Amino acid sequence: MKKMLMKEKLIFIASIMLILAARLYNISDLNAPCVFGDEAAYWSHAANLAGLPWTDVEHSWFSYGYSFLLVPLFFVTHNMSWLYRMAIVLNALMGVASFIIGIAIIREIDKEFNYSMTMLLSLTSASYSSYLMQSNVAWAETFLYMWFLFGVWGVIRFVKHTTWKNTAMTAASCFFLYIIHNRCIVAVIAYIVTVLYMALRNKLEWTKVILTLMIFIMAFSLNGMMKTKLETMLIGNEGGVAENTIVLDNTVETNNDAPESDVTGFNGLNTLNSHIGKLKLVLSLEGWKKLIFSFGGKLWYLLTSTIMMAYFGVIYIVRKLVSGFKEEKSCINYSMHFFYVFLALFICGTLAVASLAIIPGDVDYTNITRLDFFFYGRYEDILSGILIICALLHLVKTADKKLYIYRSVGGLVIYLLCFFVLHFQIKDITSFYLNNFCVPGICFSDKFSHILYSGILITVYVTGCALLFLANVRKNRLQCLMSESVCILLLSAFLYIGQTAYQNSVLINQKSCDSISEICDILEDNKEYKTYYLGESKENRQAVRTRAIENEIKYFFPEKLDENCFVIIETNEIQKNDLSDKDLYYVMGRGDLLLFARGDEIVKKLRVKGCPLFAVNNTEFAALDMSRIKMSIGDTDLKIVKEGEDLLLEIDIMTDDSSAIIINDVGYCLSYHIYDAERNPVSFDNERYIIHSFSGFERIPVMIDGSKLRKEGKYIIEIDMLEEGVAWLSTMGGDLLELSVEVKDNH
Repeated sequence: MKKMLMKEKLIFIASIMLILAARLYNISDLNAPCVFGDEAAYWSHAANLAGLPWTDVEHSWFSYGYSFLLVPLFFVTHNMSWLYRMAIVLNALMGVASFIIGIAIIREIDKEFNYSMTMLLSLTSASYSSYLMQSNVAWAETFLYMWFLFGVWGVIRFVKHTTWKNTAMTAASCFFLYIIHNRCIVAVIAYIVTVLYMALRNKLEWTKVILTLMIFIMAFSLNGMMKTKLETMLIGNEGGVAENTIVLDNTVETNNDAPESDVTGFNGLNTLNSHIGKLKLVLSLEGWKKLIFSFGGKLWYLLTSTIMMAYFGVIYIVRKLVSGFKEEKSCINYSMHFFYVFLALFICGTLAVASLAIIPGDVDYTNITRLDFFFYGRYEDILSGILIICALLHLVKTADKKLYIYRSVGGLVIYLLCFFVLHFQIKDITSFYLNNFCVPGICFSDKFSHILYSGILITVYVTGCALLFLANVRKNRLQCLMSESVCILLLSAFLYIGQTAYQNSVLINQKSCDSISEICDILEDNKEYKTYYLGESKENRQAVRTRAIENEIKYFFPEKLDENCFVIIETNEIQKNDLSDKDLYYVMGRGDLLLFARGDEIVKKLRVKGCPLFAVNNTEFAALDMSRIKMSIGDTDLKIVKEGEDLLLEIDIMTDDSSAIIINDVGYCLSYHIYDAERNPVSFDNERYIIHSFSGFERIPVMIDGSKLRKEGKYIIEIDMLEEGVAWLSTMGGDLLELSVEVKDNH
């Protein structure tokens, strides 16, 4: 890196500060893994390598490259809040590294390029919205993006200087991308093809081609040995296979006695068997149709999330690639031709993997459509950083106005085509689930609309192209000013979208998982006792495991319990199991989990710490059987109220179990949730109305605040019971009343 002037040093430092601030801004909200099972699997590899008992946490295979980064953290602390935040700090540092590598890449492409502008281009690329959002999650994506840029820089160095050292290091760095995530097998393939092409063009000795192939063969062998070792640790027996599981070449898959819908649904989405099935699918005409639709959706996401920078980036790469075919071998810049060959191969391969791996029509989601499958972006986000760099280089350098118009119009046509391909697939879908973690680059708002997003994008694109065209009259200062403005506007948009994506996904998941933190704290404080977990939810099991990280947890319920132990039961399992003869004490209910303790020793410790304990067969515990407690309201028909007018309801609470008597010294209340006609939350957490006792009959007046019915229209009001600070009782089998209300204008 050249010696920087004072102005350039200030820009460099300010850029690093911005990168760190954007990635660490939300760190106080982040306490533990919340994306299951991805995060749990990466942390499980790391925990097992650090010697912790994390068997039977995740039965699907996940790559382990990122886990290597997490292992040293376990030797610093075993407090998951600190562990997780240290991982987020690592993500922030990798963001800084991506920025610095981006500068190095631009300098390798064009050493004469303005250095201040170089830093601005790299900053814009490193601040891509998906990269910002993913930096708030401790999984492989941030490491993958950074390492890809490092690999790109390594390939440039290799094609310019084909030394033995560069040959070996670049091959190793490309293979490590595959170690970080298996989808990056395309990097290995692209590099092998590039190396062979260089040898055929007499730009690389065949001995170095042989060295490259030997490195890959050795790396695949070592990778296979490592996978076998980690599968053994992950599943928890000598064969690396849990009971009732099947081992595949690239995954460990649960027993296929499951119904067919489970095999074709999400559980079978990302296994070797499912991918082989998809390869067979595209051999048919119908399969090609699905693949084209899948590609159209993925391309729509890539163009939308990068605000069309991906299009201009591809234009730049294609131009360089074509000119390389025309140049003489003696040309001083000819070596860069091979870099663009590698980059083009990687881009094509990545888009092919993204389109093939997530084919919407190949996944039966039974009850609800997972909408992000139609434009799944996580697998192609790896391309966005380098494409943004190439796009900005193209926009800054372009001088031919006529050619610029043709390219701009061409981009609009391609985008509209992708939009209509996507629209054709999803226009009739009304009930869907959107996984924002997999499409973070398009989270403009908290409500998804591909029409709205496309409309905003087209407006911005047309306006931007017009302004750049006006500036592109060889007036260097104006052109430079417009280029800087484009970077700043892109940067601002990426910061906003990244934060919106964080709020719509990470924050919600963190709050949901934090609801069981008190249960996990009790387990951590008493880690010497074994814990038995009873329930089917993989997410809940992983949430407990990743917070109670040192505990010995067994995922079954034995005939004979230990002398002193904990038992965790999911609320939907409580009716299926008779606990009255197990000599258990109820400790706490959080989220949709219930914690019980057994044994004089453990109960005594908990009482000393002030935990209120109830014997399971006592009348106090009977209140947990919420199915015996009912609510009613005299008139449940549609009510009409004036805008801003309060609504008084009288709620009757009844029970047919006279023994279920709880005097309200633990915070039982009535409250309500307000939704609009489409069941979007308007006001979820509202005023409390005390329930004095669950004993026979009680009538409680509930006042619905009219100020929360803000405008005309239809609303849905749900009356719910809660234990303050614990849970909404409807999540534990409690009754839930629903009332339709129509608000009319005062006039």
